[in-house]
Amino acid sequence: MRRNTILVLFCLITLFACNNVQRQQSESEDEVRLRTIDSICVVYVENHLSGFNNEITREKTATELQRLIIDTLTANTNLLYELPLEYESVVDKGNKYIVRFSTGYHYQWTERRICDISLWLYSVVDDDNINRLKDKETYYLSKAKFMGRVNDKIELPNGDTFDHKPHVALIESPLDTTYIVGLGGLYVKDIELKE
Repeated sequence: MRRNTILVLFCLITLFACNNVQRQQSESEDEVRLRTIDSICVVYVENHLSGFNNEITREKTATELQRLIIDTLTANTNLLYELPLEYESVVDKGNKYIVRFSTGYHYQWTERRICDISLWLYSVVDDDNINRLKDKETYYLSKAKFMGRVNDKIELPNGDTFDHKPHVALIESPLDTTYIVGLGGLYVKDIELKE
C-alpha cells in the first residue's frame, strides 16, 4: 500500500473519531451522509497543500485524489449508497437515457480554510427510472454496480464518449482560502434509486 494512502486512511480514522465525539445532534442527515468521501478529501488536502501550487502539481493532485476515491469505493461499494445525489441532466439515447447526478459539499476545517468538494455520477437508465427523476431533486442509490471512471465507458448518440476529468483549484481572498476539489465523473450501472 502506498505511503500516502496509509497516511490518508490513518488521518481519516482519526477524523472520524474526533467527529463522533464532537458531533452535534443538530446536524442534518445530508451533512452526515457525505462525511466519509469528504473526510478522505479534506485529510488529503490538509496534508498536500503544495499540490495546489501550480498547474502541474494541481493535475497530479486531482489525479491522485480521484484514484484514492475510486480505490475507496471499489473496496467499499456501500459508500455509494450514502451519497445524496442531485439529478442534474439527461441525454436521450434511443430507448435508454444517460443521466448525470452531482453531489457537493462545503467543509470549513479551520477558520480560514475551506474545502469545496464535488463528485459526479453517470449512469444509463431505462424508462422506469427516467420517469421518476425530477430536476434538482435528491436521490440515493439502493443498488448499483461501481465501474470506476466514466471516461470512454458511455457512448453518446453522436459516437463520442464522456471524458470528465478530475480537477483542483485554489481561490484565495482576504476572508478565506478555498481548496476546490472536483473528483471528476464516475460510472455506476444497473442502478436503482430511492428518494
